[in-house]
Amino acid sequence: MLASWMKDNQTTKWSNGLRFVKLMKNRALHPGIKQSPYKAMFGIEPTVGLTTSTLPSNIIKNIQDEDELQKIFEDMNAEEQETEQTQSGEYMLASKSTNIFLIRKEAKENLIKQAKRMKNISAATHPEVDIGGNVVIPIPNVDRGKANLRNLISVVLEKNKDGLYKVGTKDGVLNKLYSR
Repeated sequence: MLASWMKDNQTTKWSNGLRFVKLMKNRALHPGIKQSPYKAMFGIEPTVGLTTSTLPSNIIKNIQDEDELQKIFEDMNAEEQETEQTQSGEYMLASKSTNIFLIRKEAKENLIKQAKRMKNISAATHPEVDIGGNVVIPIPNVDRGKANLRNLISVVLEKNKDGLYKVGTKDGVLNKLYSR
């Protein structure tokens, strides 16, 4: 996304595009939580520019520069401080925090569902291995030389309660535990 931003804006200053790319990523729908990461964090969808703000359109049309916008916000903040003294302000704050709590709870439930689906797919595509069975473990490219073997042939020695396997080779037992 950053490379595309740099190409579209004809620049090599990638650091200038980070905030734009970050916003694009955070407002995109995440398939696991079924909402944007921004909404999961703050309880609302992100707003961009004055047209998506809560300002009335007739005020937005009359703004000529940043100083006028700053004055409008100062006036609004003064009004908000007066109304925050009432109980309705306290209720709004409690309502917003409850909303964020519910949105985050929904995101967590969706992530748990996604993890269960992934585990079921993995269980269906990778059968369990019997103790004493032969397995092939791929060796990552960074851990081997060009002339070394790509895989390590090993034997399953035991399986723990979490479904992880201890394997051994003709040269000894491997320190790591392996999943299916």
